[in-house]
Amino acid sequence: MHRMMTRYYEEILRIPFDKMPQVNLNEIAKESNAQEIFKLCQLVLFITVERENNAVVVERLQRLTEQSQGVVMNYIEEVSRVQEIECIPSPLEF
Repeated sequence: MHRMMTRYYEEILRIPFDKMPQVNLNEIAKESNAQEIFKLCQLVLFITVERENNAVVVERLQRLTEQSQGVVMNYIEEVSRVQEIECIPSPLEF
């Protein structure tokens, strides 16, 4: 899954994956490290909102409470800062 996600970031989103928060998969596998699981989930969440045909995801996010929406938005923004720093246009802007 991690390998496929790496390819998706680089080939579809055109974001260098080595610039993304690095996930320690060994810590997830051996220790069930919550912080590393969180980073992995954050990367997956970013894909779901940045991909084409994301309307279903956006609609579901809009059904969350305002507080939950704010939390999710912060998670997404943390990852999107890398895209902005790298001056990479969103694939949805093409």
